Amino acid sequence: MDVKRRRRGVGTCPRRRYPLSWFHLHPAAVAGEFGVRRLGTRMIFFTRELFDGTQPRSGWERRAMRETQRRGKIYAKYFDVIAPLLPPAVVRLCKTGLHDGVIQEASLKDHELVLVVDTTNALSRFRGSLVTLTFRGVRGHPAASKLVGEWWLYEEAHLSSNAPFSLHVMFNKIDLEIEAEKLVIRLSSVGRRRTKRST
Repeated sequence: MDVKRRRRGVGTCPRRRYPLSWFHLHPAAVAGEFGVRRLGTRMIFFTRELFDGTQPRSGWERRAMRETQRRGKIYAKYFDVIAPLLPPAVVRLCKTGLHDGVIQEASLKDHELVLVVDTTNALSRFRGSLVTLTFRGVRGHPAASKLVGEWWLYEEAHLSSNAPFSLHVMFNKIDLEIEAEKLVIRLSSVGRRRTKRST
């Protein structure tokens, strides 16, 4: 591939070569462009409806599992395209994952959201640590008060017109969208684990 062609592909959607800046303004286009049906949820690829479908006795478990695998492959390609434009800590979090981690502490103050995640039983390379996620320059008011005790299931990283990144997270009961300037990840011993009320 020649240099000009390679450069032309950077920062564009892989199927129709839309500029990524277009997706900043039209996030729903991400789903449509990649052949994913979105039903009014913060998650675009790994939706609540699809997660519920993979559960036993859903009535469409096998089909939901196939669709989850299909979307996983699509999201991986999409993530590869946008990763160079995301903060390194966001890329690290998405590549490592926190599946089945439990929120021990959650606080939001002065546009800083802090989540402490116990990864004792998580399917993650962070497993065995307390992972402190500090989101700085947070836009809006994410519902931190509802997060303590929630299980972290899936995350999706996206670009945003309002901030350097937007992280969409599905917990066991709620979905959350976090738009922020920066993410700092800190690991510590699970020995200091405790559940603290959110603020």
